[in-house]
Amino acid sequence: MNDPVAELGTNRVESWFFRANCPTTPRAIWIKATFLTSTSGRNLAQAWVSVFDGDTATAAWRTIDYGDATATTAGGGHRITIGDTAFTVTDTGGTLRGHLDRDGQDVHWDIAFERDDSELADPLVLIGTAAKVRRSRFPANKVVSPFPVVHCSGTVTIGGKAWLVDGWSGMQGHNWGPAHSRQYVWGQAVFSEQSGRQPFAYVEAASARVAIANRTSPYFSVMTVRHGAQMYRFDRLFDLHRQHVDASFPNWRLRMRGAAGTATLSMTARREQFVILPYQNPAAPTRYCLNSKLAQVELRVEPRTGNDFVLRSEHGGALEFLVDNPRSLLPTAAIPFD
Repeated sequence: MNDPVAELGTNRVESWFFRANCPTTPRAIWIKATFLTSTSGRNLAQAWVSVFDGDTATAAWRTIDYGDATATTAGGGHRITIGDTAFTVTDTGGTLRGHLDRDGQDVHWDIAFERDDSELADPLVLIGTAAKVRRSRFPANKVVSPFPVVHCSGTVTIGGKAWLVDGWSGMQGHNWGPAHSRQYVWGQAVFSEQSGRQPFAYVEAASARVAIANRTSPYFSVMTVRHGAQMYRFDRLFDLHRQHVDASFPNWRLRMRGAAGTATLSMTARREQFVILPYQNPAAPTRYCLNSKLAQVELRVEPRTGNDFVLRSEHGGALEFLVDNPRSLLPTAAIPFD
């Protein structure tokens, strides 16, 4: 699921991304490598890092020419190098090493991650199946999680202050498409035991609007819940009567009904816990991602068979809103890369 798909001469955005959260304190890191190609010949590679510490959120990035980046495949793995950053993935885990400095925000990282040894480790395709995701034409934007739950080790250094990330949990994802969706909300959370801090469940979900004949569609939503060995999928995209979306930034509430039962996901973060990231498109205006990795999460599931359950995380959720105009939502926040 991590195999590259970008092709020169096509309009495409492709990203590999990783996040890790501290299980005991509101700290997290998010790292992303993006390739952008276009029919116009404007081809870029971008490295990103965002660091979240309580109510402090900082971000840095670097853009270089596509030809100066590398994406090599060997031994069943891939290595993406963009400037001083390197993102390596295999079938059992990966490593991330790099350094970015932007406007005085200096971040170094040296992190290894490995697959969880339970059913939680099974790769996830949010829409569709693993067998068909690469060749299917719908949806145009593919969202996969080769590693929905990982265990992390290593260090992150911000402005000379070092964090030890041993014992942190997270995920690694891969997405691609001709452009970012017109508007979306995406969320993911890993739930761990109170004692022992071992992951036992996760949720990943998205609500997106797309352009149809110069108009913007309603939200189409999808959600997958993994609770131990049980999987609950809510992926009837066009069954709008069975999904309810309230995406009032910085809050997102998604309720879905389907063959698996009913699930209600509520996520929120304080405005100070978001960074603003400009997401460029090959042949469309730039969109802006309001990105937090410290969201509060509540998930209520009423299965068709079995007992109801409620899962909560105080600061372990990944929450993103893609919008046209970030100033209307975060009027005082910096857009550091305009």
